[in-house]
Amino acid sequence: MIRSARLFTLLLAVLIWILTACGGQPGPATAVSTDSGVTQAAPPTAELPANDSGVLLVARVNGQEITLPEFQRALERRQQMVVDAANPAALQAEVLDQLVEQALIEQAATQQNITVSDEELQAQIQEHKNLAGSETAWQDWLAANLYTADEFSTTLRETLIANLVRDSVIQGLLGNVPQVHARHILVATEAEANDLLAQFQAGADFAGLAAAHSLDSSTREAGGDLGWFSQDGLLTPQLAAAAFALQPGQIAGPIVTSLGYHIIQTLEIAERPIEPDMLAYVSQVRFENWLQAQREGAVIEKYWG
Repeated sequence: MIRSARLFTLLLAVLIWILTACGGQPGPATAVSTDSGVTQAAPPTAELPANDSGVLLVARVNGQEITLPEFQRALERRQQMVVDAANPAALQAEVLDQLVEQALIEQAATQQNITVSDEELQAQIQEHKNLAGSETAWQDWLAANLYTADEFSTTLRETLIANLVRDSVIQGLLGNVPQVHARHILVATEAEANDLLAQFQAGADFAGLAAAHSLDSSTREAGGDLGWFSQDGLLTPQLAAAAFALQPGQIAGPIVTSLGYHIIQTLEIAERPIEPDMLAYVSQVRFENWLQAQREGAVIEKYWG
């Protein structure tokens, strides 16, 4: 429970998944286009502002425009993969959020002087063409997946830039990093947390209390042991921050998170490498935390929905 997290998925990353599925071969579209029956909500054009060229906008991100045509094309492609979306409005919101995130990543890339050269881009495009097997097959794939050659080139460049920005954000996770070894107890109410904290301070065994009362099934049987983790190693950043603020043997709580109320005890502190089976997860969380910070520091105006 504590170590699971939503996987960050850009629309651009979905494109790469399509290209590399089935052994790397571009495959056919999974649904028909809008003209053939994919449901797409009519845009509330009367409510949308227009830019100086008269193009309707669905959002601005730090002044950078996201146009209605750009949004509609992204939505059509997304609908090819989620034909039977139970909630079309939620799907539209997801696509718009992905376009906002894409804009934030591009802006960060500009600030960090991260670029992809035309030569690098063309080499990548050629690799995809080679995977398709022929120029005809490549053009068929583009058409089936609602891309013009220019749209695909633009999207692929954005994908490569996003990967470079992500690499920059997570590079500090390689080698030895500060970590703590801690254990916790999760309960539903503050009163219960205070009661367990009082029992511990009166001499009760922490592991026994966790086994008897913790709602976290992933750690309960191990006495609440969270193992070693870095600042980005937990789903609940408040809990990680509390663990890092303690000295070995110290306890804190109640700490409120979206999961409930926690008591946490730090057992050890050390600089050590992140376990290989955790590195991908921690990298993902660090990037999501970085992206959330970009959102919080940005001026985002949404006009759709």
